[in-house]
Amino acid sequence: MMSESFKKAVLTKSGCDFNIDGMKLFRFHVSSCADCLLWDIPEKCLNLIFCSTGKIRIRLLNGQAVYAHQQEIVCVSEKVCVFLSDTEKETSGFLLSVEIPKIQNSLCAITKIIGNWNLDIHLALQYAEQMNGGFLIKGNPWVFSLFSVLNILDDIEQDCYCVWKCIELLYLLSQKMIQVQQVEMLQKNGSVHDRLRSVCSYMELHLDEKMTIDSLCRRFYLSPTTFKRYFRSVYDQPVHSWLLQKRMEKAGELLRYSSMTVLEIAQSVGYSSLSQFNVVFKKYYHCTPREYRNRSDSVSFCLFPKE
Repeated sequence: MMSESFKKAVLTKSGCDFNIDGMKLFRFHVSSCADCLLWDIPEKCLNLIFCSTGKIRIRLLNGQAVYAHQQEIVCVSEKVCVFLSDTEKETSGFLLSVEIPKIQNSLCAITKIIGNWNLDIHLALQYAEQMNGGFLIKGNPWVFSLFSVLNILDDIEQDCYCVWKCIELLYLLSQKMIQVQQVEMLQKNGSVHDRLRSVCSYMELHLDEKMTIDSLCRRFYLSPTTFKRYFRSVYDQPVHSWLLQKRMEKAGELLRYSSMTVLEIAQSVGYSSLSQFNVVFKKYYHCTPREYRNRSDSVSFCLFPKE
């Protein structure tokens, strides 16, 4: 447990003067840390964590751990402990805690003002519980827009904006109108699982680099045999297939939502040869990168899951 003075230095209450009973907003910001405890979040809360930079780890009551990386949102519905993971990079973001049913009256008043939104916080909580207590929201236009706007606002405006976007997100969740991804939870099973998740986080943050199983194992003190066996048991696929999938998913996101050239995108996901990238991309998406981008431009991408 951290000392109170250090805890206050890491987690600070919002400077935004909003008065919504049942909602609390905090921001966290450190330049480096070694698994620092941010906060013990109470039960009967829906907790939204906006990770602006770095990486955070959320430990659930049963010992399982979930992770949120830069420009990702994690939502958890049970008592959790929020940690800043061991990292040398700057880590920052916002933590919004919504107390249920305390906030219900406030939300009713807000929704009446703007046209009787059908916002039921209990439905949002139920949605989270159906996803085994937690889920990630990432890689869609709503998330990109949120973090893009945060980057150009000052601190007070950021806090106010987060409060409003939290209410909007609660509405989208209550209506099941935004795509979410079930978080990957690892059983509390010693250092091998912890290091396995660290390896995966490292690979996702370094998609532009060439990586081998031997180099990864040396960095994280794992034997190649153990690493490959545990990886397949957890992710049900070999390491190279998982890494290829992550690279292609990232390439697809950049083609849809950025103005980067195809060569720049290829290099950002680890391909120095444009021709090699084109071959792999076409095999994965069944079209060339340029065709994929053109289709994206002509189609209105939907935040909402298709039935």
